[in-house]
Amino acid sequence: MDLASTLDHGFRTTCKIILGKEIGGLEECGDWLSEYSKQPIVRKSSLSGKPVYLESKHYPENRRDCMFCFNSKNIFRAIGNAEYPAEDYSKIKRSLLEQISGELQKKKSLKWNIYELGEHV
Repeated sequence: MDLASTLDHGFRTTCKIILGKEIGGLEECGDWLSEYSKQPIVRKSSLSGKPVYLESKHYPENRRDCMFCFNSKNIFRAIGNAEYPAEDYSKIKRSLLEQISGELQKKKSLKWNIYELGEHV
Protein backbone atom coordinates (compact mmCIF):
# COMPACT_ATOMS: atom_id res chain seq x y z
CA MET A 1 0.00 0.00 0.00
CA ASP A 2 1.45 3.41 -0.95
CA LEU A 3 1.57 6.37 1.44
CA ALA A 4 -1.55 8.10 0.07
CA SER A 5 -3.59 4.91 0.38
CA THR A 6 -2.29 4.29 3.90
CA LEU A 7 -3.19 7.83 5.02
CA ASP A 8 -6.62 7.62 3.38
CA HIS A 9 -7.31 4.29 5.08
CA GLY A 10 -6.25 5.75 8.44
CA PHE A 11 -8.52 8.77 7.95
CA ARG A 12 -11.50 6.61 7.05
CA THR A 13 -10.89 4.27 10.02
CA THR A 14 -10.49 7.20 12.44
CA CYS A 15 -13.76 8.72 11.23
CA LYS A 16 -15.55 5.41 11.80
CA ILE A 17 -14.19 5.23 15.35
CA ILE A 18 -14.84 8.86 16.31
CA LEU A 19 -17.97 9.65 14.29
CA GLY A 20 -19.46 6.19 14.09
CA LYS A 21 -19.41 6.24 10.28
CA GLU A 22 -17.18 6.92 7.33
CA ILE A 23 -17.54 10.46 5.94
CA GLY A 24 -15.40 10.03 2.83
CA GLY A 25 -11.75 9.92 1.94
CA LEU A 26 -8.97 12.45 2.26
CA GLU A 27 -9.36 13.62 -1.32
CA GLU A 28 -13.09 14.19 -0.92
CA CYS A 29 -12.62 16.05 2.37
CA GLY A 30 -9.42 17.83 1.33
CA ASP A 31 -10.88 21.33 1.06
CA TRP A 32 -12.47 21.08 4.49
CA LEU A 33 -9.37 19.55 6.10
CA SER A 34 -7.07 22.24 4.72
CA GLU A 35 -9.43 25.17 5.37
CA TYR A 36 -7.48 26.35 8.42
CA SER A 37 -4.05 25.15 7.32
CA LYS A 38 -1.49 27.78 6.56
CA GLN A 39 -0.18 27.63 3.03
CA PRO A 40 3.57 28.15 2.81
CA ILE A 41 4.92 31.46 1.58
CA VAL A 42 7.65 31.12 -1.07
CA ARG A 43 10.50 33.62 -1.01
CA LYS A 44 13.93 33.74 -2.58
CA SER A 45 16.88 32.89 -0.31
CA SER A 46 19.17 35.86 0.22
CA LEU A 47 22.15 33.49 0.23
CA SER A 48 21.49 31.01 -2.58
CA GLY A 49 18.74 32.69 -4.59
CA LYS A 50 16.76 29.43 -4.42
CA PRO A 51 13.15 29.32 -3.26
CA VAL A 52 12.55 28.81 0.46
CA TYR A 53 9.21 27.93 2.02
CA LEU A 54 8.12 29.88 5.08
CA GLU A 55 5.14 29.26 7.33
CA SER A 56 4.32 32.92 7.81
CA LYS A 57 4.28 36.08 5.73
CA HIS A 58 5.61 37.86 8.82
CA TYR A 59 8.94 36.12 8.55
CA PRO A 60 11.86 38.16 9.87
CA GLU A 61 13.80 40.27 7.40
CA ASN A 62 17.42 41.30 7.10
CA ARG A 63 18.92 38.85 9.56
CA ARG A 64 22.31 37.18 9.46
CA ASP A 65 23.66 34.42 11.67
CA CYS A 66 20.50 33.96 13.72
CA MET A 67 19.14 30.86 15.42
CA PHE A 68 15.73 30.40 17.06
CA CYS A 69 14.72 34.01 16.35
CA PHE A 70 11.19 35.16 15.63
CA ASN A 71 9.29 38.37 14.83
CA SER A 72 12.53 40.26 14.37
CA LYS A 73 14.17 42.49 11.76
CA ASN A 74 17.67 43.79 11.27
CA ILE A 75 19.41 41.62 13.85
CA PHE A 76 22.75 39.89 13.51
CA ARG A 77 24.51 37.11 15.45
CA ALA A 78 21.40 36.47 17.54
CA ILE A 79 20.06 33.47 19.43
CA GLY A 80 16.47 33.68 20.61
CA ASN A 81 16.33 37.33 19.44
CA ALA A 82 19.27 38.30 21.69
CA GLU A 83 22.25 39.71 19.80
CA TYR A 84 25.79 38.73 20.80
CA PRO A 85 29.30 39.91 19.95
CA ALA A 86 30.81 37.78 17.16
CA GLU A 87 33.08 35.76 19.47
CA ASP A 88 30.31 34.98 21.98
CA TYR A 89 27.84 34.06 19.22
CA SER A 90 30.34 31.66 17.64
CA LYS A 91 31.06 30.01 21.00
CA ILE A 92 27.37 29.56 21.87
CA LYS A 93 26.49 28.38 18.36
CA ARG A 94 29.29 25.82 18.37
CA SER A 95 28.21 24.53 21.80
CA LEU A 96 24.54 24.26 20.77
CA LEU A 97 25.36 22.49 17.53
CA GLU A 98 27.67 20.03 19.31
CA GLN A 99 24.95 19.21 21.87
CA ILE A 100 22.20 18.92 19.25
CA SER A 101 24.23 16.81 16.82
CA GLY A 102 25.51 14.60 19.66
CA GLU A 103 22.03 13.87 20.94
CA LEU A 104 20.63 13.27 17.46
CA GLN A 105 23.51 10.92 16.67
CA LYS A 106 23.05 8.92 19.89
CA LYS A 107 19.27 8.91 20.34
CA LYS A 108 17.97 9.73 16.84
CA SER A 109 15.68 12.28 18.53
CA LEU A 110 15.99 15.57 20.34
CA LYS A 111 14.76 16.18 23.89
CA TRP A 112 14.71 19.93 23.37
CA ASN A 113 12.10 22.08 21.76
CA ILE A 114 12.06 25.79 21.04
CA TYR A 115 10.44 26.52 24.41
CA GLU A 116 13.07 24.70 26.45
CA LEU A 117 16.16 25.66 24.48
CA GLY A 118 17.07 28.57 26.76
CA GLU A 119 17.49 26.18 29.67
CA HIS A 120 20.34 24.40 27.86
CA VAL A 121 22.40 27.39 26.69
